[in-house]
Amino acid sequence: RKDAETKLVNLHSQIDEIKNQLNDSRVKMNQQLAETHEEINPLEERRDELEQEIEDMEEQIENVTHKKEIGDRITSAMEAQVQDIKEKTEPLEEYSQFTGKGTEVGTKVKVNAE
Repeated sequence: RKDAETKLVNLHSQIDEIKNQLNDSRVKMNQQLAETHEEINPLEERRDELEQEIEDMEEQIENVTHKKEIGDRITSAMEAQVQDIKEKTEPLEEYSQFTGKGTEVGTKVKVNAE
Protein backbone atom coordinates (compact mmCIF):
# COMPACT_ATOMS: atom_id res chain seq x y z
CA ARG A 1 0.00 0.00 0.00
CA LYS A 2 2.78 2.39 0.87
CA ASP A 3 4.40 1.64 -2.47
CA ALA A 4 1.17 2.56 -4.30
CA GLU A 5 0.91 5.80 -2.33
CA THR A 6 4.49 6.69 -3.21
CA LYS A 7 3.80 6.02 -6.88
CA LEU A 8 0.66 8.17 -6.67
CA VAL A 9 2.58 11.03 -5.04
CA ASN A 10 5.27 10.70 -7.69
CA LEU A 11 2.63 10.80 -10.42
CA HIS A 12 1.03 13.90 -8.92
CA SER A 13 4.46 15.45 -8.63
CA GLN A 14 5.18 14.65 -12.28
CA ILE A 15 1.76 16.03 -13.31
CA ASP A 16 2.46 19.24 -11.38
CA GLU A 17 5.88 19.51 -13.02
CA ILE A 18 4.35 19.00 -16.48
CA LYS A 19 1.67 21.63 -15.72
CA ASN A 20 4.39 24.08 -14.65
CA GLN A 21 6.37 23.36 -17.82
CA LEU A 22 3.20 23.83 -19.87
CA ASN A 23 2.49 27.17 -18.19
CA ASP A 24 6.09 28.27 -18.70
CA SER A 25 5.85 27.28 -22.37
CA ARG A 26 2.60 29.24 -22.73
CA VAL A 27 4.21 32.33 -21.19
CA LYS A 28 7.22 32.04 -23.53
CA MET A 29 4.95 31.45 -26.51
CA ASN A 30 2.84 34.51 -25.66
CA GLN A 31 6.01 36.60 -25.27
CA GLN A 32 7.30 35.41 -28.64
CA LEU A 33 3.89 36.08 -30.17
CA ALA A 34 3.89 39.62 -28.77
CA GLU A 35 7.43 40.20 -30.10
CA THR A 36 6.41 38.84 -33.49
CA HIS A 37 3.42 41.20 -33.59
CA GLU A 38 5.74 44.09 -32.73
CA GLU A 39 7.92 43.11 -35.69
CA ILE A 40 4.99 42.50 -38.03
CA ASN A 41 2.99 45.66 -37.28
CA PRO A 42 5.43 48.08 -38.97
CA LEU A 43 5.69 45.71 -41.93
CA GLU A 44 1.92 45.54 -42.24
CA GLU A 45 1.73 49.34 -42.03
CA ARG A 46 4.36 49.66 -44.76
CA ARG A 47 2.49 47.10 -46.87
CA ASP A 48 -0.70 49.16 -46.50
CA GLU A 49 1.19 52.33 -47.48
CA LEU A 50 2.62 50.60 -50.55
CA GLU A 51 -0.79 49.27 -51.54
CA GLN A 52 -2.17 52.82 -51.29
CA GLU A 53 0.71 54.14 -53.39
CA ILE A 54 -0.02 51.48 -56.01
CA GLU A 55 -3.70 52.46 -56.06
CA ASP A 56 -2.71 56.12 -56.46
CA MET A 57 -0.32 55.28 -59.29
CA GLU A 58 -2.96 53.17 -61.04
CA GLU A 59 -5.36 56.11 -60.82
CA GLN A 60 -2.69 58.45 -62.19
CA ILE A 61 -1.98 56.03 -65.04
CA GLU A 62 -5.70 55.89 -65.80
CA ASN A 63 -5.89 59.71 -65.84
CA VAL A 64 -2.80 60.03 -68.03
CA THR A 65 -4.14 57.38 -70.40
CA HIS A 66 -7.44 59.24 -70.63
CA LYS A 67 -5.63 62.53 -71.31
CA LYS A 68 -3.49 60.83 -73.96
CA GLU A 69 -6.60 59.48 -75.67
CA ILE A 70 -8.09 62.98 -75.69
CA GLY A 71 -4.79 64.36 -77.00
CA ASP A 72 -4.71 61.72 -79.73
CA ARG A 73 -8.25 62.64 -80.79
CA ILE A 74 -7.38 66.35 -80.83
CA THR A 75 -4.20 65.62 -82.81
CA SER A 76 -6.14 63.53 -85.33
CA ALA A 77 -8.74 66.29 -85.72
CA MET A 78 -6.01 68.89 -86.19
CA GLU A 79 -4.20 66.70 -88.71
CA ALA A 80 -7.46 66.33 -90.63
CA GLN A 81 -7.90 70.11 -90.58
CA VAL A 82 -4.34 70.60 -91.80
CA GLN A 83 -4.92 68.09 -94.60
CA ASP A 84 -8.17 69.85 -95.52
CA ILE A 85 -6.37 73.22 -95.60
CA LYS A 86 -3.60 71.75 -97.77
CA GLU A 87 -6.15 70.36 -100.18
CA LYS A 88 -7.94 73.70 -100.33
CA THR A 89 -4.73 75.69 -100.83
CA GLU A 90 -3.30 73.48 -103.59
CA PRO A 91 -5.38 75.16 -106.30
CA LEU A 92 -4.38 78.57 -104.91
CA GLU A 93 -0.71 77.59 -104.99
CA GLU A 94 -1.07 76.41 -108.58
CA TYR A 95 -2.81 79.68 -109.46
CA SER A 96 -0.15 81.77 -107.70
CA GLN A 97 2.62 79.86 -109.53
CA PHE A 98 0.83 80.50 -112.81
CA THR A 99 0.28 84.21 -112.13
CA GLY A 100 3.28 84.85 -109.90
CA LYS A 101 1.07 86.47 -107.27
CA GLY A 102 -0.04 85.52 -103.80
CA THR A 103 2.93 83.51 -102.65
CA GLU A 104 3.83 85.68 -99.65
CA VAL A 105 2.67 84.70 -96.21
CA GLY A 106 -0.48 86.54 -95.22
CA THR A 107 -1.32 87.59 -98.79
CA LYS A 108 -4.93 87.13 -99.66
CA VAL A 109 -5.44 85.56 -103.01
CA LYS A 110 -8.70 86.27 -104.69
CA VAL A 111 -9.60 83.85 -107.40
CA ASN A 112 -12.10 85.07 -109.95
CA ALA A 113 -14.12 82.34 -111.51
CA GLU A 114 -13.74 83.21 -115.17
